[in-house]
Amino acid sequence: MPDYDQEQSHLPVEAAMDRLSDGFMAMDRSWRLVYINSAASRLLEREPAGLIGRVVWEEVPSHLHSQFYEVFNRSMRDQTAMILEYKDRYMEHWYQFHLYPGQDGLSVFFHDITVMKRLAQGAEQYFSTLFDQHPYGVCALNTEWELQRVNQSFANMTGYEPPELIGHKLSRFLPLQDGYPTGDFALKAAGEGIQHCSTIIRKDGSAANLECSFLPVIVGADIVAYFGICKDITDRIITEKRLEESEQRYKSLSENAQDVILYMSPKGIVEYVSPSVSRLLGYEQSDWVGRHTGDIVKDIAVSEGPRRTDQCGASTHGAASYQIRHRNGDTIWCEITYKKIWNEQGELVRTVAVCRDISARRQAEEDLRRSKDNFVLAQQIAGLGHYEWYLVSGHREWSDETYRIFGYSREQFADAEEAARFIIHPEDLEMIQDMERQLLSGVSDGGRQSEMLEYEFRIRHGSGETRTIYAIARLLDDEDGRFVRLFGTVRDVTGHKQTEELLRKSEKLKMAGQLAAGIAHEIRNPLTSLKGFSKLQRHATGEQADRYYQIMETEFTRIEMILDELLVLAKPNAACYKVWDVGLLAGEVAELLSSQAILSNVVIQMETGNAPCLVNCDKNQLKQVFMNVIKNAIEAMPGGGMLLVATTAGPEHVMVNVTDSGAGIPADKLARLGEPFYTTKEKGTGLGLMVSLKIIEEHHGRMEFDSSPGRGTTVSIQLPAYQEGAAYAETS
Repeated sequence: MPDYDQEQSHLPVEAAMDRLSDGFMAMDRSWRLVYINSAASRLLEREPAGLIGRVVWEEVPSHLHSQFYEVFNRSMRDQTAMILEYKDRYMEHWYQFHLYPGQDGLSVFFHDITVMKRLAQGAEQYFSTLFDQHPYGVCALNTEWELQRVNQSFANMTGYEPPELIGHKLSRFLPLQDGYPTGDFALKAAGEGIQHCSTIIRKDGSAANLECSFLPVIVGADIVAYFGICKDITDRIITEKRLEESEQRYKSLSENAQDVILYMSPKGIVEYVSPSVSRLLGYEQSDWVGRHTGDIVKDIAVSEGPRRTDQCGASTHGAASYQIRHRNGDTIWCEITYKKIWNEQGELVRTVAVCRDISARRQAEEDLRRSKDNFVLAQQIAGLGHYEWYLVSGHREWSDETYRIFGYSREQFADAEEAARFIIHPEDLEMIQDMERQLLSGVSDGGRQSEMLEYEFRIRHGSGETRTIYAIARLLDDEDGRFVRLFGTVRDVTGHKQTEELLRKSEKLKMAGQLAAGIAHEIRNPLTSLKGFSKLQRHATGEQADRYYQIMETEFTRIEMILDELLVLAKPNAACYKVWDVGLLAGEVAELLSSQAILSNVVIQMETGNAPCLVNCDKNQLKQVFMNVIKNAIEAMPGGGMLLVATTAGPEHVMVNVTDSGAGIPADKLARLGEPFYTTKEKGTGLGLMVSLKIIEEHHGRMEFDSSPGRGTTVSIQLPAYQEGAAYAETS
């Protein structure tokens, strides 16, 4: 056993070792410590003097037969230098041991690597996080291109789970080009990595396009592993393919477009012009490419029209029109629309412009403007205005001429709705709204017979007068047959109405004069009776006197009735619409004219049905019509004859037919009946029939004539039957 002299520790070499910050100890082949410096003794928590000559495994028995012991023993046995890292589980420190065996024993250097180890662990955690959480597919391969580690993104790209990939060659999942993993590609990878694009087949059989980069891990001069990063570019490939197809289509469109298409650089230089520039303007593509657009415009523009510019997001677009000189000298109008395109950095990238021939459109616009001006002028001359009602939006619009007819200006009202409420008589406004509702109700039920609306209403004119307006409107439909708009015209008929009223008064007075003889005869009869009974009354007493009084009272009533009917013709009356039985009205007129009929040897026969013939009408106006028609029928039979007055009631209409047995009317004269101042009578004016036709028209009815020479004449008057619950205006 060697002699371990304590004084040997004062040798110069040992003194140097004792000053080292790293631990050092030496032991013989029996594991006895022959030297230990201060740093090593602190690890064992013993003084150096107490450790010299002691067996190291007796001092640390917990490490006997441990990995620690096996590495020390193998280094001694194999005479091989070895490195061992050890973690003190109590102190939470890491140490690195360098073992150097010799013939006499084993020398051990060790130092604290806790800080370095913690840094390495942090780097490993960072690497693992980056590896596992990377959005692209990441994989680690050995030099045989076998997968050692993959992240979830890589697994998702292939459709396999990570355990199904580990240990397999990459070529099983990703088709590689010839040369992998050796050859030119491996040599290239040793220097700058490998770029590879491939189409893979996923586990479910679907295809995906991947773009992969493989980078070598080099230790010293050797490649020890590869890292791969893969990106799924399937969507990009599809987008690029679509873009390519779109560019091809756009190029084809540009090459065959009728309009001229231009691409300009940010500085306004023409980079491309479509071949249509030759057809449209007579120039070749080479005449414009490379030139500034401003110079081109100066050369070919004759005059400039309106222009506009709009900002939309990151682009500016606009349009301008020019009168351009064709290369052959002709001039045409062109509209140039353009769009400026900026990138995300706000830099102008390109301007795209389209030049279109709008000569035909300009001519159409000019024709339309002229037509509109003519239309407005025609309305002014004719005294017509128009209005529109858009059924979907409910918006109403009046023309300027409509406001002028009403005596106002458009600026006085916010819209047509406000103007209507202020200008139109409240009663008539309600009537118009009811008529519009009924019209829409009728067409909404599938009917198309009532697409027209015709009515009169009163307004408060701007001058303060109350005036009468005549309106006629029609529903307009779209291409699908749906009614979308009501269009109508208005006309001031106040003067016309006044003229009509004068004609009616004139006709009434004329008729009263013509009836004077018959009425005088009719009154003479009751007067004769009154004269005789008044003489008898002087001597009558008791019941006989009462009977005479009754007879005289009846005769007075008869005279009163005749005078009332005469006053109807003589005095003017305001129109008053109520529900009347036209059968009774016709009967009263027939009775009034019976005296004239008797004088003309004409027999009047009345035929009425069981049902009343109810009509919403003006009683006096209809009596005037019946009186005119029946009197004409009597005069048509100067030699006497039969006159039939028949009334019938239907569900929608009431008919009044007046038939005479006169000579009849030829077809050429029949067609002109109702014209002013046209008559078939020797001393007639034709105004009576014209007024009668107007009255029937105002009652929304119609009058027709059926006659031929030798078989008499029938006048048919059709009037709307009174409908229970329908809205009627009591006055007009």
